[in-house]
Amino acid sequence: MLDFKIETFPHNLIENEINLLIIEDNMDDYYMYKDSLDNVDYPIKTKWIEDGEDAINYLMEKLDTNHRDLPNIIMIDKNLPGMSGIELLDEIKKVEAFENILTLMVTGDKSDETYESAFDNGIDSFVVKNPLMTTLATKVNHAISTIKNMK
Repeated sequence: MLDFKIETFPHNLIENEINLLIIEDNMDDYYMYKDSLDNVDYPIKTKWIEDGEDAINYLMEKLDTNHRDLPNIIMIDKNLPGMSGIELLDEIKKVEAFENILTLMVTGDKSDETYESAFDNGIDSFVVKNPLMTTLATKVNHAISTIKNMK
């Protein structure tokens, strides 16, 4: 039930490396994600942005310069300064050029309301934060494996 919706995953992912945008205001959490992503079986290039407004500006700048530089995956923390992760997700999903970017909500909030709100706003997958973040690497590996088998 929490697997990525593979049909929305960008198929240009397999060509080189995954461009992963991490939107997280907590540096410790960012490094926790990076440690977990070391277990992914594919090269990943990460970009870290600390708030939603800067993330929108970054994405729009990439859109203006070269679509190939857009991220393949965007990890969004639910609780960001300024706009929330849900509000940011809503803004991202409004832009047609971003519709094939896989989105992943990462949060410590396990409530049904948060889960439903994230999926109602178009999130592709949802991971609850934990000290090891093993679920994150597993989900990313699964998505990449599925895409490779589709080619």
